[in-house]
Amino acid sequence: MFGSWRNMAEIRHLDPERRKAAWQAGFGAVSGGPVFWLALGAMAVKGRAMNDAGASSRRTTFAICTLMAAAVLLHAPGPMAGPAASETRASPVIHSGATPAAANQSLHFREVWRRGDESDELAFGFIISALGAEDGSVYLLDRWRSTVYVIDARGELSRELSREGEGPGETRQPTCLTWLPGNELGIVQPVPGCIVRLAPDGDPAGTIVPDLVSARAAQYGVLTEATWRGGTLACTGSRSQFGGGVHRHESFLSICNPASGAEIVRLLEHKRVNDGQSPYIEDYWVNEGRWCVDAAGQVCVAPFRDRYAVQVFSPQGKLLREMSREYEPWRRTAEEKQALITRFTPPPNEFGAGREIRVSDHEPCLAELRAADNGELWVRHSRSSRPRKPGVFDTWDVFDAEGRYARTVDLCVPGDSTRDRLIFLPGGRIVVIYGFREASRALFAQGAAAGGAKAEVHEVACFEPVAGVSAGAP
Repeated sequence: MFGSWRNMAEIRHLDPERRKAAWQAGFGAVSGGPVFWLALGAMAVKGRAMNDAGASSRRTTFAICTLMAAAVLLHAPGPMAGPAASETRASPVIHSGATPAAANQSLHFREVWRRGDESDELAFGFIISALGAEDGSVYLLDRWRSTVYVIDARGELSRELSREGEGPGETRQPTCLTWLPGNELGIVQPVPGCIVRLAPDGDPAGTIVPDLVSARAAQYGVLTEATWRGGTLACTGSRSQFGGGVHRHESFLSICNPASGAEIVRLLEHKRVNDGQSPYIEDYWVNEGRWCVDAAGQVCVAPFRDRYAVQVFSPQGKLLREMSREYEPWRRTAEEKQALITRFTPPPNEFGAGREIRVSDHEPCLAELRAADNGELWVRHSRSSRPRKPGVFDTWDVFDAEGRYARTVDLCVPGDSTRDRLIFLPGGRIVVIYGFREASRALFAQGAAAGGAKAEVHEVACFEPVAGVSAGAP
């Protein structure tokens, strides 16, 4: 069945080494996006458990975490494939020029609440994600403490959900949150890969184990992200097999049954083989926010590293259309390239030490996709914050419901997208996790960048749109 899905997307393939690849996912290359949690999910599970047994040294956690993440993220050249292989020509391709149809729009926000600063009694471990509720509450996921903090519309802590452990409703090193059928909350746990379900009252409601990361399907499986929207549950993850001195690694983006976890259709896959000797080459995969589910349950994904294009799949896996525009990706400066090389260079005695490190001259074209309720698709790209505009967090491209390049939008909110993470909430609100990217790099510093770096607890702030100017935001 999967044999006809080859060559859907021709991309640059890489040959990451063990720890190198773990680091790459850990820092999401330059953007430090959500794929950061792919490695971290695998990394911290066992290390944290050992620390709980009495060894509180975070260095121990780091060492074990890195080894586990490395095992998950060995990469080598291999095709990214999907069901679009036989459908691309028949599916509409909506191509736009470099200039949008309408003028640039500036959206202004005002702060509603802020939590986690030094004077706050609520001290976070590491907030990695946020999810908004219709009543104005914001669910903040603390990775290190395996806890969900529910902040009400006024900024007060209303309750805490889940905790670290292996019992019902508990998780270890969770990566993201999603709503599930029946208004349940889903907490994604990478290893063992599952979605931990919580009922609306916070009580445990079981788990969803996607087939591809189950123990029967993989020697080592990691669930990275999951989103349920419009009746569609989409998941990304990876599975690995070891043998004969070779590591085989397969990443996937699939639509799954929300009741059983059974795979309905695989939209993309990327297979790699690592012989432990080839040069490390910077990899590309659709984690780091490069896919989303829209209100109709369609999956939007950016499968091409070096082309500005978004493909939209039906809940049954049919390629419906492709949206693209004329675009020149950001050319990395010498300093940016060297920073990546340093980040991907292992210590002298580590696996892959002495390998040649190769990074691309350009950033990946697309960095993040978000689908609005009104059918618009918002796209963050490699030039969204380059060069920086005063008072602007970043600039997004917006495609209308017909797939046409409609306008650009400046998000005018305090922060810097190279250091902080912005997450859209219902009603046009946003949350900014300050210091997110810097803290993620510090927590799992590696190679020449290692050396006692310590992540600082970061603040989280919620903003609401200034009346009358922010309609249509995701």
